[in-house]
Amino acid sequence: MPWFNRSIHIFTETEVANEPRDVKNRAFPHALIIGARKAGTSALQDFLKLHPQIRAPSHEPGWFFIDSEYTKGLGYYRTRLPPLQENQISIEKSAEYFHFPYVPERVWSFNSSMKILLIVRDPFVRLVSDYMFLKRYDKAPHCIEKKYTFEELAYNFTTGRVNTRWACLKRSVYFVWFQEWLKFFPREQILVVDGDDFAENNPGTELIRVENFLGVEPLLTEKYFFFNETKGFYCVKKTGCLHEGKGHEPISVAMKVERMIRDYLRPLNRKFYEMVGKDFGWQ
Repeated sequence: MPWFNRSIHIFTETEVANEPRDVKNRAFPHALIIGARKAGTSALQDFLKLHPQIRAPSHEPGWFFIDSEYTKGLGYYRTRLPPLQENQISIEKSAEYFHFPYVPERVWSFNSSMKILLIVRDPFVRLVSDYMFLKRYDKAPHCIEKKYTFEELAYNFTTGRVNTRWACLKRSVYFVWFQEWLKFFPREQILVVDGDDFAENNPGTELIRVENFLGVEPLLTEKYFFFNETKGFYCVKKTGCLHEGKGHEPISVAMKVERMIRDYLRPLNRKFYEMVGKDFGWQ
């Protein structure tokens, strides 16, 4: 379980309401994109920012509900958020929120009416992407993904078993984390976005669901996007494709290892399907 300091004061809705108004009209978020990591959170936020009624920070505001930022206080958090005009709402995104079991309580205490957005994709595909991301970008000296191959981390060839202690794999066991959020938020307050459909098909299909959930005008329809043959994914007609680094080619994983991991995840996926009320059809 991720580390956290139990002695940290948890901000309440009353404290949030009494926080002095910001001269730039920066407001606390109405909705959070909580994860899952490497499932399309950045793309979801980037597309939603195209909506005139939705504002989001230019960069992630530092994982506010996680200890290192949370202790800096509400005033600090607000300075990291965008100013709003009339009839606008703000959203905030951190792909890490989903995987920290103490975050749901902090979010609920902050705003029990907060709308929660969770985007998920095939957990094996997410796992591979997570590994690639850490291997490429993580600067921590103890990052094991930089030292070992995917197969070495995911599978013990001596015992013939999947390495269920690997943190990247744990993040793909969605039901474990989702049940923590359901302890504080009713199911209807959490929208689960199909990240595979969002990435592989016209994103307008899922964005309409998100717009309805957020209560904004449905503008980001399928007509808003086009399929870029060169990049191999959908882009916005007016502004083009997402920034470089998106849509990179995945690594090749040994077939035996992939099969073992998928076999391990399959019954765990079914638990998630039951919680969400949807069969995503992952292999």
